[in-house]
Amino acid sequence: MMARFFDYGDGSGASAVEYLLAEEVAAYTEDRKRLPDQTFRPYVLPELIADDPADSQQAAVMNDFEKAACADLEGDQANIL
Repeated sequence: MMARFFDYGDGSGASAVEYLLAEEVAAYTEDRKRLPDQTFRPYVLPELIADDPADSQQAAVMNDFEKAACADLEGDQANIL
């Protein structure tokens, strides 16, 4: 599971998911400047490393994660993707 907490933004998260699942991503310099028209292929592509969990199992894991990660927050203070 990957978790990242941001103090800004209220978008859908679609671009983050697309980035994590992409076979090629944008290339950057070591100081995080975008290299125009350049991409690279990650060495390790994302994959499911356990048996395919049922929807109910996925929901249970996400529920437990949200309770732990957002314990001090009200329901409208967190946007979980």
